[in-house]
Amino acid sequence: MKGATLQRERGQSLVIVAFAMVVLLLFAMFAVDLSYAYVQRRQMQNAADAAALAGARELTIAQGSAPEERISSGQLYSIILDWAQRNQAQTVQALYIRPDQSTFAINAGDGSPVPDPDRASGIYVQACTNFPTFFSRFIGLGMMNMCAEAEASFGAAWSARGLAPLAILYSDFQVGDEYSLFAGNYKHATARWGWMGWDCTFPSKCSPDANSLKYWMENGYQGYVARNSNYMADPGMKESVLHQADVGQVLLLPVFDKIYQFTTDEECNKNSPRYNPDYCANACKGDYPNVVCAYTDNTTLKGQYYYHIISFAAFKVTNKGQHQLDGEFVSYIVDGTWTNPSPWDKGVVVMRLTERDKPPIGGSPVPTNPPEPTATPWPTDTPEPTATPTPVGPAPTDTPVPTATPTPAGPTPTPTPTATPCLTPNAPTSLTGSRSGQNVYLSWNAPSGPPVTQYNIYWATAQDGTYGFLTSTTSTSYSYKTTSGRWYYVKAVNGCGTGPESNKVYVPPK
Repeated sequence: MKGATLQRERGQSLVIVAFAMVVLLLFAMFAVDLSYAYVQRRQMQNAADAAALAGARELTIAQGSAPEERISSGQLYSIILDWAQRNQAQTVQALYIRPDQSTFAINAGDGSPVPDPDRASGIYVQACTNFPTFFSRFIGLGMMNMCAEAEASFGAAWSARGLAPLAILYSDFQVGDEYSLFAGNYKHATARWGWMGWDCTFPSKCSPDANSLKYWMENGYQGYVARNSNYMADPGMKESVLHQADVGQVLLLPVFDKIYQFTTDEECNKNSPRYNPDYCANACKGDYPNVVCAYTDNTTLKGQYYYHIISFAAFKVTNKGQHQLDGEFVSYIVDGTWTNPSPWDKGVVVMRLTERDKPPIGGSPVPTNPPEPTATPWPTDTPEPTATPTPVGPAPTDTPVPTATPTPAGPTPTPTPTATPCLTPNAPTSLTGSRSGQNVYLSWNAPSGPPVTQYNIYWATAQDGTYGFLTSTTSTSYSYKTTSGRWYYVKAVNGCGTGPESNKVYVPPK
């Protein structure tokens, strides 16, 4: 009796083991199909992403041309289809995205030109494929379908990096126009251009040096520049810097509408009994019609120029003359953040993969310059300064404290919190430099106090010489190749501006 019971239990155990092995085998078989389905899903996401980005890029380039010169919607669909098929997609649906996030179809064979930016500001793509199963076919599932979708949208750049240090007057041009940039201080040309000091946001005072200008002209400024910011500038051009650009190079240029010139004249002080708006409206113009007086009680800023940046443009160099660069303004895609729609679009856009119901904001760092007050007038097609806006920065020391509004009887209202002041970083500390062969190694300590977003490195051939911009980094160390002996210092940067310089170090030549 006992032996029979034992044999029966052994038989039950074998059945359970056999059943478990079958389950594991089936799971392993279906796991193969599930893994393959996951691979196909990733492939379709790649197809949708690539097709959406390619379509958005072609759309924004086409929108920079006249309607009769644009590619057709059918041609755009062919481009989208080609990129999706390169990633193994079999069927593709493509839609235009309107600025309000609604959509309409992009059809194969449609001969109409691609729509204007106010009708289409992005591309939606759904990419699908059918693929055979390995083991699921034994339960009647011989084929599986996998789809993925992606959206790529774009808008006029709000901030951008890679800029040349040369600003252009807003009203002078449109995309497609030919243009010539001349060297020299062209006061008779109404100061339509000027060299920018990218390290000098209001109220900093400095002047762009030749080393920095040449580097920025050749490589672009590696920090971010934002609209509604004021940078110190020198009207006119330096020929030696202008010729750093090469034929075929696209220069990314800031666009300005006004030039602020600081004055200590009490007739331009809105808080002075001597304030005379009619006088002040023309007091700073001189040979520069776009100049607006900005009162300051800081005598070190008297006579300094700051350009008010409102947009960005791309200039493709087609010829280098003895004193000029010839070229045309083109549509261009940059790294930065965007705003959409924008009345100040000059053909420079930022493009990003986006998601439905999310605002089209790029993922770039916060611009390093605070915006101006919203009361500052925006430009029209032909901007003319009709008011005297105050540039961004600390309030003048003689600005009166507003008189408190009488509080009506009743419960005491909750006081409004005082805004936290925007503070630039302190100076980096303990900068050291060394050499190993052709490599220079720099390192420093992060400053205490306000947070830092990046560090700017500067160099010169003499300790008290003119320091030019070398590069930006988010690290507290940097290395590069040079056989020259140079002096260096570092400045910390955040969203409020640039802090003071660190100690200086010398690295001898190789």
